[in-house]
Amino acid sequence: MAPKKTKKTEDIPEEEKAIAPRARLHKLTIRNFRAIGKKAVEIELDDIVVLVGPNNTGKSSILRAYEVAMEHGDLTFDDFPGGTPPVNGDGYRPEAPHGSSPL
Repeated sequence: MAPKKTKKTEDIPEEEKAIAPRARLHKLTIRNFRAIGKKAVEIELDDIVVLVGPNNTGKSSILRAYEVAMEHGDLTFDDFPGGTPPVNGDGYRPEAPHGSSPL
């Protein structure tokens, strides 16, 4: 892999220096989210991440989890298996309505 090129501080315009760098995830661990069940899925995030697999294996679920984590996206009931958010790490709240209303 080629070494990363970095900008020297004096090469960065003043207006860009005032902006804090965007947070970066190095690893994403997902479980009980959309098509991903109780067994956790860990994705190591590098400069390039390629998701390859058959239909209905969770590729879109991984992208949605990343979106929620990085952009403070709103979760909906549809983001949880069976449309029911977990009460804790083990159980589900059976009285929760199924739908796409935000939590």
